[in-house]
Amino acid sequence: WLKRIETFSVRLQVTSAFSPPLLAMADKLAVGTVLQAVHTDGKLYKAEVVKVSSRKKSSAKLLKVHYIGYDDVDDVWLPIERLRSKLLKTNDDSPNLDETEFSGLEPGTRLTAESEGVWYAAEVVAVSSQKKFAAAPVKVTFLGYTNSEEWVGAERLRFKVSKNAKSKETKESKTPTEPKTPVTDYSGLEVGMRVQAESEGVWYAAEVLQVATGKKRASAPVKVSFLGYTEDCNEWVGAIRLRSKALKLLVDSEEEGVKKNDKVKGKKVEKKAEKVEKAEKVEKVAEGHRVEKVTKADKKTNQAARGGEATAVVSTKTKPVTRIYSLADQVARFERAKSENNQRYLDISSVYDASVLKGKRVLVVGASKGLGLEIAKALVAAGAKPVITVRKTSAETDALGIQVITDVEVTSSESMRRMAAAVTGPLDFVIHNAGYFPDIVDNLDSLQEVEAIRQVEVCALGPLRCVSALKGAGLLKGAKVAIISSQAGSARWRSTQNKDKGGDYGHHMSRAACNIGGVLMSEELRKEEVPITLLHPGFNRTTMTSKLSHTWDVEGAVGPTEGAKRVLHEVGALSMASTGKFINCEDGLVIPW
Repeated sequence: WLKRIETFSVRLQVTSAFSPPLLAMADKLAVGTVLQAVHTDGKLYKAEVVKVSSRKKSSAKLLKVHYIGYDDVDDVWLPIERLRSKLLKTNDDSPNLDETEFSGLEPGTRLTAESEGVWYAAEVVAVSSQKKFAAAPVKVTFLGYTNSEEWVGAERLRFKVSKNAKSKETKESKTPTEPKTPVTDYSGLEVGMRVQAESEGVWYAAEVLQVATGKKRASAPVKVSFLGYTEDCNEWVGAIRLRSKALKLLVDSEEEGVKKNDKVKGKKVEKKAEKVEKAEKVEKVAEGHRVEKVTKADKKTNQAARGGEATAVVSTKTKPVTRIYSLADQVARFERAKSENNQRYLDISSVYDASVLKGKRVLVVGASKGLGLEIAKALVAAGAKPVITVRKTSAETDALGIQVITDVEVTSSESMRRMAAAVTGPLDFVIHNAGYFPDIVDNLDSLQEVEAIRQVEVCALGPLRCVSALKGAGLLKGAKVAIISSQAGSARWRSTQNKDKGGDYGHHMSRAACNIGGVLMSEELRKEEVPITLLHPGFNRTTMTSKLSHTWDVEGAVGPTEGAKRVLHEVGALSMASTGKFINCEDGLVIPW
């Protein structure tokens, strides 16, 4: 994931995490044992063991600890080397993590760092030699994330050291066993062409950025961009790290038949020339078929790239996705999607599968116009069986030919109970879409208390009343619930999206209240296996957002038809794994709030 120009790989050898003596000592750490544990700031805190794992695949993180004096949400699974206890004392000669050599690291160094079991691109902020930071002496910031600085130790780092930092011993021990680059014709490659490129033993979908012809780049003349990754990952590669039908091998790497006569230089050159000439003839014959073949290869590669859509899963067989959280800056988020050609973001139809909704009974609360109406239309088109609620019917809702429950007010619990009573049969999905965002000036010089309370009534208490009424009517069993919230409910993102201006207090406060209500409901309904997921629908060009129409283009706002597909794409994927999460329907990533 890092720039690899003139660097060589140094993979930290961490043995203590899997050291048999330490693993054996872990048996002594029973639930209730008080010890010291390293926190994300690199310091040791008093903690208590609350769970011990015996599963082999959890051997890297054996113990779950609770930091004494802190909330349960800070409980975390930790590997043995991040714990300190007299019960872990050993007399073996296993290397100590504190003795790892960090001299090659300095502020600004790019590397990969682990967080919650996933490896991300990061940058070194500081390297400490102080004793209190011995267990986690490197402070890093995760690239692309805000407020993400963390102190980490060797077991959570993978980094490369420049050639200038190589020791003489490393140079002397280096053996010339690297594979020889075969003589290859790169003329078939063009800028923008999709290929597969290898990185650290794994093949990824990539795009050609440049093909060099100079001698300086002879061994690695093709610059590629790994799809779904930032520009920092762009790399120059050679034939041995590329797969494409547009590549033509002129002389095989072993040069069979030529090496036998390598003493006769004239014959060697002659045989090479013959092979080149033969390859050129084959190239001419294949010219008519090349475009078709490359196009097919590109489609397959593109489909493979789409398959790695925004899920934070690490695998040695499929392309790992480095992002968990969405980007706060709306403009930067849209620009990044365009620069990476992120089809999940730019063209939801490329991944939206309506078949998962066919035959499903879906209740849409708040579907008289805008996004809600488009969701209802998309459900009908998908072959689902939607039931929608409105305050008043219209020609458009009547034309849908589905059950429409009228006179529904989400600000009234009694109205919600009447709505639940009108629903016939069980539900597969519930989409609470009702919202309110008035076109007013709401700042410290013009407080809008009445409007703020109304927004809380609709956007925060509305979903609560709805779920409560459906639960009381016995309609939640087997159902999955999506609450349409807004990125406006993320307190963490205010320092970016509302920097130096604040404002729209009722809007932001009501959405934040909606989010906390959704999380609490997800916990209350967890035992009944009813997932409650919060969705930011993305920036849609609707009447509700018309006050922000001057930002529609630059921030990538889409029409409600496309916005509806974004929402339904996430609705179709709802499960207990997503319950309590706040997801951005634009990119499928989590919004920290």
